[in-house]
Amino acid sequence: MTAGPTERAVEKFLAYFEEAKKLHLSVTGKPLEMYKSTDAGCLAEVFDGIWALAVTGPGFVAETLHRLAWGQWLGNGNHRTTLLFLGEFLSSSGIRFPPYGEEPGAEARFERDLNQWIHRSQALIRRRGEPGFAQARLEPARRKMSREGVLELLGPQSEALMMVGPQRLMKAIS
Repeated sequence: MTAGPTERAVEKFLAYFEEAKKLHLSVTGKPLEMYKSTDAGCLAEVFDGIWALAVTGPGFVAETLHRLAWGQWLGNGNHRTTLLFLGEFLSSSGIRFPPYGEEPGAEARFERDLNQWIHRSQALIRRRGEPGFAQARLEPARRKMSREGVLELLGPQSEALMMVGPQRLMKAIS
């Protein structure tokens, strides 16, 4: 029996998690510390929800980014893994991530922009456990942050970006 799109997506996402761990080790010299177990079952539910999204273009990318990082399904490295996964998907769809990839200083700029977004997102996610900060209040703010981050990181792209959606993601992971 062949795996369906959800199983393939979870498998691919977890492969990117392994890559994120290798990158962390190569940069820091230390293994990525896990603070909990990875929940592949919840990842499957997230991908099932992504396939059902009725949005395309930057909205699809932003919602996928939000859903994969918001739940903190991995033992650590949720944001990094999600960005590696989405970066490869965007690249396979003909979208430059980031669009300023060949400008002087682009690598440092991209790293700075990405790290700023990740730190803001992580700070918001950490607030979920604070008294008075229920998910119902924080999730819309995090969703908006994802959309703004995607628009900033992708910049003005071609019509290829407008065609990105659930079907294209399914094709990319097959």
